[in-house]
Amino acid sequence: MAVTTVAEPEARALVREAEEIARGHENETLRDPVRVLILAILMALGGEASWSDIKRSLRTIYGSINPNTMAFHLRWLRDRGMLSVADLEDPVFRLLAPPSEERVNALSRKIRRLMDLGG
Repeated sequence: MAVTTVAEPEARALVREAEEIARGHENETLRDPVRVLILAILMALGGEASWSDIKRSLRTIYGSINPNTMAFHLRWLRDRGMLSVADLEDPVFRLLAPPSEERVNALSRKIRRLMDLGG
């Protein structure tokens, strides 16, 4: 999947939006901006993406992302039934329970549009 570079001001706006969603959210899943971005990216990618696609998208939006941080949040989401993972050389994550929060849906649409992912 081709992902174009998001301009820095647009990327910062996406991060700020994820942070705003996470700030004080009653749903534990959405209390962390990295998890919010991962969920929004998966939604933007049609509900399924490889480790590499998620990492590339996070780095494009968030900047440098520690692989251990990414692994922690993907495992956290998997352990709570939000994702499934196919253990392949490049694991594929499937979104099982998309968040119903409209702000996350809106964020995923912005990500899809800004990264030329279609839709």
